[in-house]
Amino acid sequence: MLVVDEVMATGSLQVNRDIIVATRKQYLVERKHVTPMDAIMALAAMQGRRPSVLNMMTDRDKVTVIGQIRLQETYDPVLAALRYIRAGADAVSFFTDHTIYTKDLDDLLMISRGIKKFPVVFHNYVFDEYGVISARASGSAALVGYSSLLKAPQLRRVISMTQRYKMTAIIQINSIAHLEYIHELSPHVISIGDPESENVNKAIEMFKVFQPHIPFYCRTMLSNTLYTLQEVEMAINAGVDAVVVSDEVYSTPRKIEQMKQLVNRES
Repeated sequence: MLVVDEVMATGSLQVNRDIIVATRKQYLVERKHVTPMDAIMALAAMQGRRPSVLNMMTDRDKVTVIGQIRLQETYDPVLAALRYIRAGADAVSFFTDHTIYTKDLDDLLMISRGIKKFPVVFHNYVFDEYGVISARASGSAALVGYSSLLKAPQLRRVISMTQRYKMTAIIQINSIAHLEYIHELSPHVISIGDPESENVNKAIEMFKVFQPHIPFYCRTMLSNTLYTLQEVEMAINAGVDAVVVSDEVYSTPRKIEQMKQLVNRES
């Protein structure tokens, strides 16, 4: 059996994405046998609607801050979520796909129950409708579809199902070719850049090139995680609607106050 669980579960052990994708697809087949689609749909129906994130009708006066939770040496996803919210983040995102880890949906459910009044974005790789509904059943309020990972028909199905289950549909792009297809899908949010890259400058330059071509009804964010206040300020000055940040930007009371000032567009 290819699926690896605890062996590669720390943030220090990163795995080639092809291996991760192959492993997750195999695990998905096994999961479908154990918990068929009808059962997942029933579980999703039992979930109350989560608070929305990056809604076109709300939160236009400030940049939305999304605190990212990843697998680390010291790993407590619920505590990490609570820390972000207490520091002033508007939402949290959950991403484990730099590593091979199969308990992500269990952890997602714990996070969503721990911060019931705040949205959780599921950033992990989702390949089909079953994955979307599974995320909804675990309390996700938003989901990322990866243009750099999915072919056009797959991406269409993932985004369509995300919208059907009243979650915020986010599409990640890192190519001008991806933009040509976005208009057909009408996502709520476009995420620009490479979530596996630490090159924030490249992502911001990409955003500036893509921005004139982004539909007016779409909110925007960077795919890259931001680790410093300087990176956050650069992204905000570029005009993004949301940023995904690490706990480094909230590591001291002074940084927390500076973040509050940065994200308030009226200040």
